[in-house]
Amino acid sequence: MSDSHSKKLPALSKSQDKKIGYAATVLLKVCLLLIVTAQPALAFDIAAPFVDPLRTLPKLFESGVTLPGDSNPVPCPVSKDFSTPLALAEAVDLALCNNPQIKATWASIKVQAGALGEARAAYLPTLSATTNNMKSHTTYPGSSFPGTATTGQAIAATLSWHLFDFGGRGANLESANQLLLAAIDHHDTMLQNTLASVVQAYFDAHTAQATLQAKEQDEANARSTLETAQRRQAHGMDSRGDTLQAMTAMAKASLDKNRAIGDDQKALSVLVYSIGVPPQTHLVLADDLKDQDKLDSKSLEDWMGIAEKNYPEILSARAKWESDKQKIISTRSGGLPSMDFSATSYQNGYPGQGLSPTQSRVSSIGVSLTFPLLAVC
Repeated sequence: MSDSHSKKLPALSKSQDKKIGYAATVLLKVCLLLIVTAQPALAFDIAAPFVDPLRTLPKLFESGVTLPGDSNPVPCPVSKDFSTPLALAEAVDLALCNNPQIKATWASIKVQAGALGEARAAYLPTLSATTNNMKSHTTYPGSSFPGTATTGQAIAATLSWHLFDFGGRGANLESANQLLLAAIDHHDTMLQNTLASVVQAYFDAHTAQATLQAKEQDEANARSTLETAQRRQAHGMDSRGDTLQAMTAMAKASLDKNRAIGDDQKALSVLVYSIGVPPQTHLVLADDLKDQDKLDSKSLEDWMGIAEKNYPEILSARAKWESDKQKIISTRSGGLPSMDFSATSYQNGYPGQGLSPTQSRVSSIGVSLTFPLLAVC
């Protein structure tokens, strides 16, 4: 094998450098123009250009309202001194801050917001570039030709843009938006369910506490009656049967009081679980229950109509249904023609190949139209 020698690529002249710089500037302007005009994927906000560049917020929040927990977070965790009475509003705040299911539904909203960003990104062109510093060594065994070694840099850039696909991207975008709305509605449902469970547990605890107080009063009355019957029997004014009857009433009152104590402890335990505080927490309920306004007199049909329009679980199911319809459109568009734009530029060779022994530049621009003729499942 003969000795090799190095041969570097010829240096570029000043005029060639100017031409390359001008071409790079033109390519950069074209890329910026494509990115700006790639609607509906981008809608930059001049005041806050990087807050939501892909508009991942759903249509419900396009008026400028941010998702809960982003710029105006709920002040959690709520601090509470449990040596003081617990009011209903404080119980609700604790439950909304500590409920893990609420946190899970909020996380699903963030996930669906990211999926919406991916769907919007399908409208954008893609630009990739690679550069390689290589040394190519060539020898000729069994020949008198000397070996060669070439050192240089290979550069490749590719720009592609999916122009048209018969509504596939639009269907995916609308499907992602509907799924995000469904996630938000499901989050609202969890908030309502948590609120309802806490209110129910709070009032049950108040009811159990009032029942316990009534049973304690009944026991005190039965004990007083028994003592009176015993004194009257001792003076011969009542029979033994009256005393036994008073003793039976006393035993029943004590049993009812013990049951009320158990119900009271159970109701407090349910309330502790509902608000998400440690199980050993001792709660003291506030006596702040007031008379509430009576509900408006409405028919069953009126209440059903209100629930159909406002109940978040129904809205979530309707949004998922709309998403499924858009997925059908997206699937159908896969069997229709599509159009793509591409532009490539290679310098001193191609990706995955050796370095060109001489300086070279290859550029291509094209539009491809794809017709799916046969799909095999």
